[in-house]
Amino acid sequence: MVRDILVVDDDPDIRDALQLTLEAEGYRVRTAADGAEALDRLEQDPAALVLLDLMMPVMGGAEFMERVRSDPRLGTLPVLVVTAWPKDAAALPGVRGVLKKPVDIDELFAQVARFVGESEAR
Repeated sequence: MVRDILVVDDDPDIRDALQLTLEAEGYRVRTAADGAEALDRLEQDPAALVLLDLMMPVMGGAEFMERVRSDPRLGTLPVLVVTAWPKDAAALPGVRGVLKKPVDIDELFAQVARFVGESEAR
């Protein structure tokens, strides 16, 4: 299985920036505009890690987390929340970490490397 990252954010500029930044480091990155689209993507092709915004239309981050944690196939999937509201993210069950927007690139790489090793990215 290819180890990759799924970036879930309704802001296309943030999705693109995260995707380009991570791909420049050799990671394979897919994107989704909301939680429902992310679940569809994960059913088609599993990911090693999800970077998840909280405030999104259709299906927000909290509902996405509920659905992921109740799915036996996805229950252990690592999720890092990327948000301007880090206090909200800390209360979500199953979140493995929080990155505050605007994202510090060094912290992004450090957090991602915890779940998708550098040797797997290249």
